Amino acid sequence: METAKHLSLYLSGLKAIQVRFQYFHGVVAICLSLVAAITTFAQESTETYQSEMQAACDANVSKGLPAVFAAVVSSDNTPIILSAGVRKFGDPTAVTSDDKIHIGSCTKAMTSVLIARLVELGKLDWDQSIAESFPDLVEKIHADYHDVSLVQLLGHQGHIAANASNWHAHRRLPIVERRERIMLDNLAKPRGPEAAADFHYSNLGYMIAGHMAEVATGQPWEDLIREFIFQPLEIATAGFGPPSLKGDLTQPWGHSLFNGAEWQSSQLDNSEALGPAGTVHLSIADWAKFHRLFFKDSKQTLLTKESIARLLKPGANNYALGWGVVNRPWAKGTALSHSGSNTMWTATVWIAPATNHAYIVATNSSKDDSTQVLDKLVGKVIELSGKYNK
Repeated sequence: METAKHLSLYLSGLKAIQVRFQYFHGVVAICLSLVAAITTFAQESTETYQSEMQAACDANVSKGLPAVFAAVVSSDNTPIILSAGVRKFGDPTAVTSDDKIHIGSCTKAMTSVLIARLVELGKLDWDQSIAESFPDLVEKIHADYHDVSLVQLLGHQGHIAANASNWHAHRRLPIVERRERIMLDNLAKPRGPEAAADFHYSNLGYMIAGHMAEVATGQPWEDLIREFIFQPLEIATAGFGPPSLKGDLTQPWGHSLFNGAEWQSSQLDNSEALGPAGTVHLSIADWAKFHRLFFKDSKQTLLTKESIARLLKPGANNYALGWGVVNRPWAKGTALSHSGSNTMWTATVWIAPATNHAYIVATNSSKDDSTQVLDKLVGKVIELSGKYNK
């Protein structure tokens, strides 16, 4: 009897376990179905998102631009990069998302990060003046500029002319010497009335800041950018000047309007001397690595938090050091922005540090309304990101 009773209890327990297992198996099946459905929905959502972004790029090309690039950067995903158009007007070779773009004055943010790194290393000081940086040359520099500090140069508050009188002067000299001679050529006379405002955007000022870094380290700005920015961030595609050379079509060409009616393709760029203010080219995926430095959740070790905060502290005209700083609802607070053009390329970037996102648009062309065209495109990209990334 006891044996039969124990057998009955055993069988009852076994049946209960079987019921529980069947229930658990059913729950697992439901969960797997939900995961599959969510994954499918996410894939479809991403495809729709990218499809709408692609349509926005295509629309700008259909309006006459040679090519357009658009990208959304986040902290935890590979950038979404889309492109439309051709590498050279009149040639069918299409651009790709891996192509290099020229970022023009967006180079300024890189120069500012370089300066911040050299300040951390004790090579420079934010308040270091032009006179202190070039004691052997001070007699050749007008007194108006003696007390202009490094941080004023980077914030466009140095009352420096917008551009050198001749960026192509002294072309036979090595690049560091060339920058020095151009600086002396342009700082020998008193400042002009156009530079009297508290904020006066100055490519020349950034070249001088870059030259201060060169004198402090004994290295050309180009080598410093490679050592302190590109290599630590594993940016492999960056270079200086036009993305493509010698007539090849492995990278896009720049374009400007000829007689206001037809695109003229070109492989020219700003003078090399202007480097610290705007000669960098690189792929969008690599540029994204630089933008992530400014994300709230960034794990970067390139700069201290104090240095990042100093770089983003706005001064006159809401300009920080290499960034315009504004508040935008879609950014949930502070947004950083900059545009750049070498008159043959145009690029615009917006960063929302609080949401860990950046938005990039660019075109291998430049005309009077290029910045406005890209502003509309980046606005659409931001709108779509908000729609599909909630």
